[in-house]
Order: sequence, then C-alpha cells, then structure tokens
Amino acid sequence: MLKNMPKKENSEETKLDAHRDFVGKLTIEDLILLKLRQELYDGSWSALEKDLQDRLQNRPLIYKIIQRIRTDLERLEKLRAYEQQNNVDLLNLLPRADGMLEFMDFMGMDS
Repeated sequence: MLKNMPKKENSEETKLDAHRDFVGKLTIEDLILLKLRQELYDGSWSALEKDLQDRLQNRPLIYKIIQRIRTDLERLEKLRAYEQQNNVDLLNLLPRADGMLEFMDFMGMDS
C-alpha cells in the first residue's frame, strides 16, 4: 500500500527537472532578459517592463529597435508567467556547463 503513495522528495525533484528542462530551452535573448532583470532592475519584472514600455513610447525610434522591444516584452511575459506559475527564479536554474560558462563570462555573470 505504501508503494502507491508519492514521495514528496520525488515530487520536488520532478518539478526541479521540469524547471531545468524549461531553462534548457531558453534562447540567448531570454537569458539576457533574465540577467538584465537581475542586474539592472533588482530582479523585478515590473521595473524592466516599465522601462521597455517607456522606451517604446519615446519617439523617434527606428523600426528595428521597436520590433526588438516588442519581442523583448513578449519574452518577458513568457518568463515572468513561468516563474509565477511555478514559484521559481529561472536565473537560479541556469546551467553552469555546456557552453554556458562562456555566455556567463560574456554577460559578466558569476560562475
């Protein structure tokens, strides 16, 4: 009978694996947003979003910058939603291997 009861530790490990899988699929642009949120906005999605929205309202902007800001805002929503739904900070889940060390050095992240 005890075999059918899920173990809490097993459940937590499964969740952590799912979060790591999500992080493993993030693009470089997603990772940059995570880093910017941490370094420039004290970990606040709202502050980053407000800054991007403010920049978007500033005229004149060249089309490419406008498109990049819009894309970053979409990315921000995806990352924030995942963190809120799963009560996790994705930055803490970034892998430290498989090419990430070079990226982290480039971005000035501690390894």
